[in-house]
Amino acid sequence: MQGRNITRNTGFSERLSIRPDHKRYLHTDDETYAFMLRYGELKYLIYRNKDNTDQYLYNFKNDPNEYINLADDPACTQQLELMQVLLKKRLFETGYTGNILK
Repeated sequence: MQGRNITRNTGFSERLSIRPDHKRYLHTDDETYAFMLRYGELKYLIYRNKDNTDQYLYNFKNDPNEYINLADDPACTQQLELMQVLLKKRLFETGYTGNILK
């Protein structure tokens, strides 16, 4: 099934590849996926395969080239949790039925 990219301008921006039926995402299943969300000065990425999950959090204002991953920084826990909630909310709104961050 052919997918399409959507970009929505709502206070935060994201680029999601979804199938026309809006039920499941292309290139994702319950064990492997990759999602990215931008919100304000932050960018959050999550990659998962059957063996592990990697999370990345970057601050564009302080690190425009994305060299410093803030996801493991205890001082950024609140920002990481915010981005996780926003991503889950956006995925739910667009019909994603998987469970990220199991």
